[in-house]
Amino acid sequence: DGKRSQNCVFRNIYVTDVADKGLDIRSNFAVLENCWVHRAGSDASPVSGCGIAVTQFPPFDNSAIPVANRKGQTQLANCLAEDCGGHGFEIHAAETADDVVSRVELTNCIARGNAGSGYWHENSSPPDAKTMFANCLAENNGAHGFHFNVDAETNNRATYAGCWAVGNALSGFYDDGGAGLEGCLYVGCRAEGNADHGFLTDTP
Repeated sequence: DGKRSQNCVFRNIYVTDVADKGLDIRSNFAVLENCWVHRAGSDASPVSGCGIAVTQFPPFDNSAIPVANRKGQTQLANCLAEDCGGHGFEIHAAETADDVVSRVELTNCIARGNAGSGYWHENSSPPDAKTMFANCLAENNGAHGFHFNVDAETNNRATYAGCWAVGNALSGFYDDGGAGLEGCLYVGCRAEGNADHGFLTDTP
């Protein structure tokens, strides 16, 4: 209906065997805890068939607000996306200039056996946006384990702490930042048995 939610909280949710996304959340502030999605996306589309999708929208037209002040936050904890037809987790901004992703945190999440990447994050953020992956696992996915992509005009950072990428069809960790990725921090991470690179960072 075109409406946007300002705050969404999902706890203890189980979704299985759906043709499209398992969870499709559109909000500028979203919290997901203990959400499990199995076999979402039978249409095998990397975008429409992902397990858990979070798109950060402002709840109103914020085009008059300076870009650096447009805030949003997404938190996922203890969530699972498994055997889905697209990416396991897909987190991104809406495709308009006034929609942003400013902070994303994923903790103790698992992406396993998905046709696309385990975690796919497209960040069209204001300056100094931050993304945090803590103790997350990407295992046996059909593309990258972790794929982080940002706009060339932003200045963003990603932190991976205690994350494992195991047996994925492409790289374990792929930061496709171009000119927009200020830097990545890897602490205690492990890449094992991935078909391409263990860690691949594409920065200037």
